[in-house]
Amino acid sequence: MEIRKPDFYDSFRCLGGRCPDSCCQMWDVAVDEEKAKVYRGLPGELGDRLRYFLRDEDGETYLTLEGTRCPMWRADGLCRIQAELGEEALCKTCRDFPRLRHDYGSFLELGLELSCPEAARIILSRDRWQWVTQGEPEEMPDYDPRDMELLLTTRETAMALTQGPDPLTRLDFCQEQGLMSSLPLGLNQVNIKRSLTTSSTAIFVPFTTQELFQGGEALYYGLNALSGNMIMADRKQLKNPNGLILGTPGSGKSFSAKREITNVFLVASKKDTIIICDPEAEYAPLVNRLGVQAIFCNGATSGRLYRKYAQPLTGLEAVVLPSTSPANAAFTMPRLLDAWGTALEGYVNKP
Repeated sequence: MEIRKPDFYDSFRCLGGRCPDSCCQMWDVAVDEEKAKVYRGLPGELGDRLRYFLRDEDGETYLTLEGTRCPMWRADGLCRIQAELGEEALCKTCRDFPRLRHDYGSFLELGLELSCPEAARIILSRDRWQWVTQGEPEEMPDYDPRDMELLLTTRETAMALTQGPDPLTRLDFCQEQGLMSSLPLGLNQVNIKRSLTTSSTAIFVPFTTQELFQGGEALYYGLNALSGNMIMADRKQLKNPNGLILGTPGSGKSFSAKREITNVFLVASKKDTIIICDPEAEYAPLVNRLGVQAIFCNGATSGRLYRKYAQPLTGLEAVVLPSTSPANAAFTMPRLLDAWGTALEGYVNKP
């Protein structure tokens, strides 16, 4: 398999007790199956303490917090497991962090998390960097090459933003030139890609307006502020079906979102799927009224919070799926796709 990594990847070394922050706080650490078995078999006070804080939940094992910190954290900032048993005794999550592994099936991409102060220092202090490639690529990649090219280009552009004016151009003190370039005046003073077309501009002209009125099973979205005509549309038939609700507190943003959900539900076909991300259980009454079939939680922590705060309101048990967080090192991308695909198969319609 081909392995790609930035040339600074191998230079990372954990600062331990000298770190200005700590990754040993505010999150339950996922423990891989092999190390969980080792920890539970340890003798003495250390083993007793590990067994007390280890929790099995929804097929995963976690080392829960003592207050806000990991119970293995010492006052000198070091990990008790590493100090007493050595680095090889660390679970995969602690051994790898802040190292990232993105497994795309036919190749593996490695990187560092910016959430670690030392990793951030290494990345942001470099003027130049380049990819280092090891191994041979698979002959038949299991991904769309165009999507992968876009991903890698985006990644390289993001990294270039940290590395000075080359290959990107800084636009310090160019506010006026940027404004002129974004207007349809024919002058592109900062060499940007412009997307403000004539039809997009027309809606801002006082004596004309862009109407949106579709026939058939269209939904009512309100009145055009300029013409006063009704806005009727089926979002699935629009060139850009995405929607964004903006407003001041109390202006009706939640009401508008609930109305949109209800409208889609009433005219939905068998091919439509409504997915709601609702961490505060605000939509629980709507869930009950519309007869929602299933609720899915991304990871065990999400499942615990749902059972504590939202399940008493919805009355529905959640299906807890493996976390898609990079910190969940036990699940590679193929395993995540398989687990999520199996759980959602009965609810989400395939194209």
